[in-house]
Amino acid sequence: LRYLPELFQFASSKKNLELCIELGIEMPALMPSCNIRMDLPQRPEFLFHWHQDTTYLLGSMNALTFWFPLTHVNRKRGTIEVVPGSHKQGIRPISYSGEQKPEKHLTMSPKNIYLKKDPDDETIFIDAKPGDLVVFSQLLLHRSTPNFSNNIRWVAQLRYADFAEKRFIDNKYPMGGNTNIFHTDYMDN
Repeated sequence: LRYLPELFQFASSKKNLELCIELGIEMPALMPSCNIRMDLPQRPEFLFHWHQDTTYLLGSMNALTFWFPLTHVNRKRGTIEVVPGSHKQGIRPISYSGEQKPEKHLTMSPKNIYLKKDPDDETIFIDAKPGDLVVFSQLLLHRSTPNFSNNIRWVAQLRYADFAEKRFIDNKYPMGGNTNIFHTDYMDN
């Protein structure tokens, strides 16, 4: 589903690009992480723990995630839980839980990258319906929550980096794919 032309058409829509610019991305670049996610009822093993998208997907430091539900999302059907304002605190310390040492040449599962400390800040659960758009910094702490309903939860995600951000340019535009925060020291600069 992540390769549907309609997803890319939506990603390059004039409204999305204008919104990126309005939110501080000078030269929007679609990151290679367009995704449609499905969460089956009563299957918590596929949920993502607390994280920041930046640690998995890299991109510019002002990169944005456009998250939009294709079905109603809430605490019962599953959604995302977020820590408001956490994006202002930079990249949180992380660790790697895989069996092999996290070396630059290895492909690693995002499931093996963990925050060293889960947030203890106040959180909110996103309640949204199809047609809503939730936009947040890739630095925002968030996690997916269980689907307790009898229906599949569907959401789509688009991510935009900023080709004009100097640090991103200087580091030759590191973006997701098989790379993550362990593959570059650019975020430590």
